[in-house]
Amino acid sequence: MTPKSFVMLVGATAVGLAAALGAVVVESRSAIGAAEIDQPLFPELVARANEVAVLRFRAPNSESTIVLDGDGWGFLERARYPVPTDNVRTVVAGIASLRRFEEKTDKPDLYFRLGVQDVGAEDSNSREIVLETADGEELAAIILGRVSSTMQFDPLGGMYVREPGNPRSWLVRGTVALPPTAAEWMVQQVIHIPGPDIQKVVIREGGETNLTAVKQDEGEGLTRYHMFPEIEGMRAVDSAWKQVASGAVSVVFENVRVASEIAGAEPTRVVEYTTSDGMTVVVTTYAIDEVNWVTFSASAEAGSEGVERADGINALAAGWAYQLPGYKLRAIHRDVADLTEPVPEEAPAGGIPGLPPGVTLPPGVPLPGGIQIAPGAQLPAGQLPLPPGIAVPGVAP
Repeated sequence: MTPKSFVMLVGATAVGLAAALGAVVVESRSAIGAAEIDQPLFPELVARANEVAVLRFRAPNSESTIVLDGDGWGFLERARYPVPTDNVRTVVAGIASLRRFEEKTDKPDLYFRLGVQDVGAEDSNSREIVLETADGEELAAIILGRVSSTMQFDPLGGMYVREPGNPRSWLVRGTVALPPTAAEWMVQQVIHIPGPDIQKVVIREGGETNLTAVKQDEGEGLTRYHMFPEIEGMRAVDSAWKQVASGAVSVVFENVRVASEIAGAEPTRVVEYTTSDGMTVVVTTYAIDEVNWVTFSASAEAGSEGVERADGINALAAGWAYQLPGYKLRAIHRDVADLTEPVPEEAPAGGIPGLPPGVTLPPGVPLPGGIQIAPGAQLPAGQLPLPPGIAVPGVAP
């Protein structure tokens, strides 16, 4: 989205909110007089929203800077990782639409009741936003406190705020919604490959291919992973392979860094996902100072439908290393020992598992589940219990 369209949307939002607010009759609740009540908290921002080029965000344990880079926004402390324009526009429009409603305390020892303490104050849970032009001129600075529970009559709600350096706090009309974490300011989803699209999964450790599984159609809408090549006496544990495949579904991150910062590190695991449209995504994990970082790359067969999708993944993920949520790492790092199991032994022809070797049942005796046994048939060893009331000589009940 271009800066111009960003401005138009911010302006439209602010004007629309102003019209809605202006429709409400407001009585003066302040000694400063009616002239200031229901006026924009930051009239300069309303007039110059198109000039916002820097957003500074402070919380008790973090500080972030989001800057305009050409046609897009970037997270400065994360090497300008992309930030959705919508995230910035929502915050700028929200602040521009705030209007004074009622004066509140100017006593610092009462700020905690409204959540408008200085961000650096002890036990503070407030948040501070500063909006600047590209030249560093400040257009708005605000400490955001609690949402008011007394403004339910107003469709726009209200919240408590204070301007840094000004002792007076305010109840204002409108609210400002902020992403709850630093990562959520950014384009958080790295890749998304729906599980049904994944046809093959390859796991490598130490530079060697450990295991490969291919998904096959079992009929009636069912699919199952099978080892490729087959391993004598072993088969794929379908549920475990599907968990590994889930490592490429809706992948979001908790932190991000430039991939060159981990250059030279040895991978702990490489997982390749191949899709039905010819795309292959390579997920590589590294353990750096007890933190797992993950890189993504994609490729596709020339002329295949997967080319466009691979290009989209590379456009975002190339050059970055990500810290993923624990559940995604567990999927990608599923223990190799969990991925195969012995092939179950088949019962001999005519045999029904469940009884010790050599034991026979009288003709027509029903087994659990409605299984019937032919007269005089011998059954191999097993754990299936006899039906109630059936006793077999020499066999403990």
